[in-house]
Amino acid sequence: MFGFKAARSDAQRASRYRSLATLLDGGVPLLAALEKIGFRTSTIHAPGGRSTSAPSFDGASLGATLLGGATDPALAAERAAIDAAAHAGELPTTLRALASDLETALAARRSALARLAYPLLVLHLLPIAANTAELLTHPARFFATVAGSYLLLWGVLAALVGSAGLLQRSEAGCARLARWPLLGAPLVLLARARFFRLLALLDGAGVLRHEALATATAALGPAVASDGYADWSLRMRRGDPPEQAVEAFVRLPPEERGELAAAITVGALESAARRIAARASERWQAATFRLAGFAGGCAYACALLLVATSIVRFYLGYFARFSPPH
Repeated sequence: MFGFKAARSDAQRASRYRSLATLLDGGVPLLAALEKIGFRTSTIHAPGGRSTSAPSFDGASLGATLLGGATDPALAAERAAIDAAAHAGELPTTLRALASDLETALAARRSALARLAYPLLVLHLLPIAANTAELLTHPARFFATVAGSYLLLWGVLAALVGSAGLLQRSEAGCARLARWPLLGAPLVLLARARFFRLLALLDGAGVLRHEALATATAALGPAVASDGYADWSLRMRRGDPPEQAVEAFVRLPPEERGELAAAITVGALESAARRIAARASERWQAATFRLAGFAGGCAYACALLLVATSIVRFYLGYFARFSPPH
């Protein structure tokens, strides 16, 4: 009955969200808009046929439908945000915000990779340059040396990326990674932006405070351990004063903890959560650039070490020719 190809990449999802938001703003009914962006249905009808509230698609929510049934825990916050926005009647606005966030994240990652491109290129060219002399005299040794250098380089890169991925798959790993100021900052800030953005949506939709906290906390998945989200939710359910409850956030700046406590006291959680999420998103970009700069610096340091090693090897071989035989 249904055919909706999963949009797993950030670029695909951003394009899909923006297209759907444009159609809904233009007065196109939800089901017709879904069909126009690739969703095929035969017997599903939204209430009234023209509503932008989320109908059920074979038991799946609109968020799950838009994500093509993807079960990646990293998409849980996105899925929950779409469902909350649909029930609150803010679907077009939220879809555009999600698209903007995804496009911003893509641009930040591209900029970070661009900063790494040149040092990685240097690391790939150095083994060739350092062993060019052997190409004519010992070609087999030359190719073996270059291949070994590439395998070592790719192995180190794969180990670093794989280790970071494995750490983020468990709460214990996320908590451990969050303790590192440089390496853990992107994880901490991205989780903060997702949590408070979803909390603002749920609070604006009229969801009960405890339910909103539970949903936003669960949507973070393993990243919930990057700060005191679960502890804050527990303190709020227990009825602790807001100024004491926010102390659960050990990595949230003191001024933002005060802003959050004051907002809860006066019933303005939605606006405060949106501001905290926006600032966290900006800081995430800066943290990503810093991490890329650090990685690029490490790559340059390795390149300099290789150059120094090659120079030392060259001169050792050069002077060995003039040394008297033993």
